[in-house]
Amino acid sequence: MLLKLSFVYVFVPLYIETNHLGISSAFSYELLGTFYFESFLIFFVFFVSFISGYKFTTSSSIYFSFYRNAEVKYYVGLTFIMLVCFFIFIAMYGGIQFVLENSSRIRSGYVENKSYLASFINMFSYYSLIVLAALYALINMGKGRGKKIFFVKVCFFILLVFTLFKLFVDGGRGGLIMFLMLFLFSYNLVNDKFPVKISIVVFFVSIFIGLFGKVFLFQIFNDNGLSFSEALGKISFLDGIVKEYSHQYMSVKVILDSNAIGSRYFSDLLLWILKPFKLIGMDGVDSISYYNTYLIRGVWDSEVPPGVIAFSLYQGGVLFLLVYGFFLGFLVKFIDSTITNTMSYSKSPFTIAISVVFLLYMPFLFLNSDPALFVQWSLVYIILFLFMVFSGRLKFYKVC
Repeated sequence: MLLKLSFVYVFVPLYIETNHLGISSAFSYELLGTFYFESFLIFFVFFVSFISGYKFTTSSSIYFSFYRNAEVKYYVGLTFIMLVCFFIFIAMYGGIQFVLENSSRIRSGYVENKSYLASFINMFSYYSLIVLAALYALINMGKGRGKKIFFVKVCFFILLVFTLFKLFVDGGRGGLIMFLMLFLFSYNLVNDKFPVKISIVVFFVSIFIGLFGKVFLFQIFNDNGLSFSEALGKISFLDGIVKEYSHQYMSVKVILDSNAIGSRYFSDLLLWILKPFKLIGMDGVDSISYYNTYLIRGVWDSEVPPGVIAFSLYQGGVLFLLVYGFFLGFLVKFIDSTITNTMSYSKSPFTIAISVVFLLYMPFLFLNSDPALFVQWSLVYIILFLFMVFSGRLKFYKVC
């Protein structure tokens, strides 16, 4: 997280202000050269509080364990749920051809037959990630021999193909990048070492997806999509990368320019509770991303999430930035140490898969920093974890 935050709030601002390039088209170039010193002072305050929260709080003494005799039942049950939900989603939007040709419009909410219910049901098909991570861990841990491990590998391959297809149908670049990171994290937790060579490959493939996902990868089923050569001509490599992450820095400058510090009055810390009511047509529960986009573009949409620093400033200014940064540092340390304890005391394919899900989804709390969207993205896993806890399958223990 520290590396990601350093890239977003140190490298990106320096690149933009030095070269006058890399600004997302959502922002006005008139903000260039303004509030430069103030922004970096704010970033410094956040980093100090974040690192302090990590360094000066005690590590977790907790680990979690999953009832191993229930693992196979969960593999089968979650696979069944994800398949049923995916096909219901396809049916509610009129078939696979329509969904493939309109994946970007469905994702952005501009399709004519927009359905919040269909999108909610489709979220449960993301259980494929936790099953995929568990099977990958099972194979890498060498659990089982002969026909048993062969069957596991066949199931893993089928699920791998399905998950890739589903991610293309969903049309989100983040999903494909998470798919790659899943194997990286799972390998790391199984083998207790970081695969440097694989990480380099994943890094460059992720950059490719980030740059060309919208204009090429997710348009291959659409007759209006750009060819790869056309897409390449539209993007300068480094500028393209910076543009993907410039909204966090530029959002801070917009807040300073609009004098919007503290304008949300901590409402977004609670507003996420009302997000599920959108399923029944309740209005007025839009989150910080809508407000941020409105200040930037004058359009009430969720296109531009604020990032962790702008989010803090919106809620309660610099004082809240200090408190929130410290809390996030503590949270990262708690998750780090809890996963480390679990790998020491209760390593199993399913505890690895649960840990991988945490590692995949937690960055969204920092990079997009919209609690309502974070809850929306992780809701199906929250439901799953609560079910596992209350059913007694997932238990927490204290390190002796």
